[in-house]
Amino acid sequence: LGLPGAPPPPSRFVRLFYLRGYAMRAAAPTDSSEAIVLGTALLNNVFIPFGTVAPEPSPSLDRPEFTPYGIIKIPAERKLLVRGYRNTQWRQIDLAKLDLTKAQAWPLEDGSLGIADITSQGSALAVVGSAGEEAAAIV
Repeated sequence: LGLPGAPPPPSRFVRLFYLRGYAMRAAAPTDSSEAIVLGTALLNNVFIPFGTVAPEPSPSLDRPEFTPYGIIKIPAERKLLVRGYRNTQWRQIDLAKLDLTKAQAWPLEDGSLGIADITSQGSALAVVGSAGEEAAAIV
């Protein structure tokens, strides 16, 4: 067991335990949206980029450790959120809408990076400059 920022799983989960505790004490989520934001932030803290943790040096077929996906469960709403390694945008599976008598599968990755172009959604804001004049700003 290393320091709470080290790559081995026990260290990452110690870090996660403490971060969650501090966050819950400071501002516990009051609804599922706030819980998803907190869960996402916590998962981001234990995310392992591919290649940053080397496999064991002994002869094996192990690949470097990494975080291939993330999951957030919302049992009260019967929902499951999943995101992949490359596309980290959450995708939702609503368990209440599923026919659980049929086996189903969903792709973990969709081939994209999940980047949305928001260029056309920008709008100018009036900002008071140091001399009191208004200026357009990008925030």
